[in-house]
Amino acid sequence: MEKKSKFFIFLIGIAGSLGGIYTAKFPITQHRSPEARQVLAEVDVSASVGYAPVAYTLFGYTSSLALVKLEGVGVSEETHARSDGYFEFTNFYAPRNSNEFCLTPIDTDQLVGTPLCIVAPVDVQGKRFGPYLLSPTISVATGNPQTGQSDAVSGKTIPGTLVTINTFDDPDRQTLALVPHAYAARSKKITATSNADGSFSTQITAEQSGKIRVFAQSVFESQKTPKSNTLTLTIFSAWFTAFMLMLGLLRNLINWNIIILLQVSVLLFILYKRIHMHHVYRHKQRALLLRRQNLPMIEPERELVKINRT
Repeated sequence: MEKKSKFFIFLIGIAGSLGGIYTAKFPITQHRSPEARQVLAEVDVSASVGYAPVAYTLFGYTSSLALVKLEGVGVSEETHARSDGYFEFTNFYAPRNSNEFCLTPIDTDQLVGTPLCIVAPVDVQGKRFGPYLLSPTISVATGNPQTGQSDAVSGKTIPGTLVTINTFDDPDRQTLALVPHAYAARSKKITATSNADGSFSTQITAEQSGKIRVFAQSVFESQKTPKSNTLTLTIFSAWFTAFMLMLGLLRNLINWNIIILLQVSVLLFILYKRIHMHHVYRHKQRALLLRRQNLPMIEPERELVKINRT
């Protein structure tokens, strides 16, 4: 029995050796057509690459010396723009499974623009893509001017470009008006030109109380940049501003201890009035009761009985 088992194992070893020799001399792919060999080769290459990153270049324009951040799935890069606003991400590596990237500008005043999200290029090893124009940054001086006054609006964008500041007025609604009014947001455009560093500024006059929404957009080589962030200005009327000033003065003049003392005094006065009124009410009830007890008694009428005397 043991001899038969050893002989059977010996035969299996010989068969395996012969199969390996045949496979080495006559590969399986040699029996396939050229088209099948090409498909197998492409499958082998794609399997070896998988999600290997690809390298390419993105470039564009923003304000002078601004910080530009590039963020996406598996990607986090940043670079600084040149003095003319040109920026470039050179041969950065991005994974193939990234669907989009977002470019965000941050100017030298630390103002952040709106992100520009773009579709990630596919199979573009070593190529350049652009130019990508980034949005302006914007800020206001106060944000709550009075009616008839002006507020400064400033920001930064691509140097030497035409900037359009768009405003939309939303006036207050007069709820006590006898005649109903139709309200509609009024739009207005103010143009300016950015300086060598990309900065721009203008003045917005508040004609009436309400709100003003404002954003900026520039034009570079006949192409518009994305819109900036939208800011809201709140305009107060003159009487409301005067009331707020008087309230602030009262807050500064009156000490908190005095306010607490006044509150305690008011509470004591209310308590005294309640106790006093209760005492007066009970005194009146007692006087009325005594008066009722001292009233004369009125006897009911009796019938006269006639007595006959005999």
